[in-house]
Amino acid sequence: MSAHHKPRHGTGRPLKYMSPGGIVCPGVTTIIKRYSDQEGLIAWANKIGLEGKTLAMARDKRADVGKLAHAMCAAYLAGQTWSPAPRDEAQDIDEASEHCARFVTWWEQSELTVAATELPLVSAEYLFGGTMDLVARDPSGGLIVADIKTGRTGGYPEWLAQLGGYAVLWREHHPDEPIGLAQVYHTATTPITIYTFDAVALEAATSWFVHATRLFQHDRDLAHHMQRLSYAKSKR
Repeated sequence: MSAHHKPRHGTGRPLKYMSPGGIVCPGVTTIIKRYSDQEGLIAWANKIGLEGKTLAMARDKRADVGKLAHAMCAAYLAGQTWSPAPRDEAQDIDEASEHCARFVTWWEQSELTVAATELPLVSAEYLFGGTMDLVARDPSGGLIVADIKTGRTGGYPEWLAQLGGYAVLWREHHPDEPIGLAQVYHTATTPITIYTFDAVALEAATSWFVHATRLFQHDRDLAHHMQRLSYAKSKR
């Protein structure tokens, strides 16, 4: 394997995304959640309530399984051994292991190789950060920005928007290695479901995300001015 194609194994998501100038930056998912359609979340919350569960309980449970599955898949892709933490519950580990096993079964038949995993990047131009699950390389050398999803349902527009954000980050840091495709690996099904987005769809997603980052910054500026106004009124 040439040095140019040596996999980049990152450190995972940091506690904060910091710009080179020391500015705390929002993450890709933070920006997307600000402008995403919440109808699906409302329907899910209603379903959870009808089952007699609190939203916090269900969300925490789903998040725990998702984090464990991602950690297992990341360890596998990096050629490492995953070990549970003392706080990890056996039921969550079992469920996450099923997700990871389905992903591994597919991956080993896919002919893809790892270009990068768990790579945290920050955009100095647009002031946001993100940690991509995976950038894969196909047999012809083309790059695919990819994300692993473990939720029960799938096919959300936010998935493409998220990959668009990652593509913006990758282009800024690796302009000589263009991303050609985007994929989501949905591990809740057997076999896993692959959502593939071509270059046209990915370009639309990157354009949307750049506009979203600018709008997000304008929203924060407005909130800052409103805080100043409230402070000035309180001093009268």
